[in-house]
Amino acid sequence: MNPLVSIILPVYNGEQYLRLAVDSLLHQEFTDFELLLIDDHSNDGTPAICREYATADTRVVYIRNEVNKRVAATLNVGIDAAKGKYIARMDADDIALPARLGTQVSFLEQHPDITLIDTWMTYINEQNLPTGFHNAKVFEPKEIRRKLAHGNVLGHSSIMIRTKVLKEHRYHGTTYEDYELWLRLTAKGHWFQKLPESLLHYRIHTASITSQANTDKSHFRKQAEAKASFLRHELRRFAWGWFHTRVTVSMLRDYFLYFYKKAKR
Repeated sequence: MNPLVSIILPVYNGEQYLRLAVDSLLHQEFTDFELLLIDDHSNDGTPAICREYATADTRVVYIRNEVNKRVAATLNVGIDAAKGKYIARMDADDIALPARLGTQVSFLEQHPDITLIDTWMTYINEQNLPTGFHNAKVFEPKEIRRKLAHGNVLGHSSIMIRTKVLKEHRYHGTTYEDYELWLRLTAKGHWFQKLPESLLHYRIHTASITSQANTDKSHFRKQAEAKASFLRHELRRFAWGWFHTRVTVSMLRDYFLYFYKKAKR
């Protein structure tokens, strides 16, 4: 019998925090899940840790890429392998609070009109100490849809989504692959919601993508590239509407800010 939830956890050389992440999932109050550990051809202690968990707990499935495929392709490997009705995402350096999966499953079961449910995240540092919150004021579907045209207000490590939708659309190999996917799903009429409760500890450290985005002036360029990738996809399917226009204007603004900040350096 298939599990209700498939958790996709991609990891590359993540031995430092991997055990904390996996343990937080294996100790969830909700237990009807499979945990897909997708090792993107790590060369540290990650493979040994993954094999250890897969041997000890039948819910853990270890998959190792034969070559390094990067994030988007690795996530698609997990999508192909997922057997659950829902897919939950998790990063190898984050910590899920015990009620996370159960709370998100309950919401999606009760709201068939919502494709994806996110949750507030608490930022933590290398010492597991809280440092702030992520987009804690944005949670209603219409508000999320409006703000997505300008920038990403959803987490990635904290989302749960209906599997059939993700198997149909998948990730594209572009910058900010999650944001580009949210744009495509929004354009197709899918609705997202965010629970006003912190159910994930999201780690910010020097190697994390969020930390780099907060300090790297090329954030605006990368965000614009994600929007450009989305718009090219939509033009190929001859789709256009008010949402696309808003994304286009926002993309041009991102490029302007990138070149402006670059010129000031």
